[in-house]
Amino acid sequence: CYHQFQVGTLREWADENGRRRRTIDWVNVIAWNKAWLTSAIQDGDLVFVSGRIQSRQIHKDEATGKVFYRTEVVAADIRNV
Repeated sequence: CYHQFQVGTLREWADENGRRRRTIDWVNVIAWNKAWLTSAIQDGDLVFVSGRIQSRQIHKDEATGKVFYRTEVVAADIRNV
């Protein structure tokens, strides 16, 4: 059993004019054997995720030969913050 979801990570910085900027980067997460996730974490919850980064081939366009990859965090630990 596995769960797939995305976690938003906030980045803030000052641009060359000194203005504060912020953006959200979305990170794909896959969690194996964590059935409790369904009841423990809801959309919008603040969570801590640790694990390893994995890239895998998800599609190959037969016409062009172009290969598409997905990069994701394979979660070892997930906690509500």
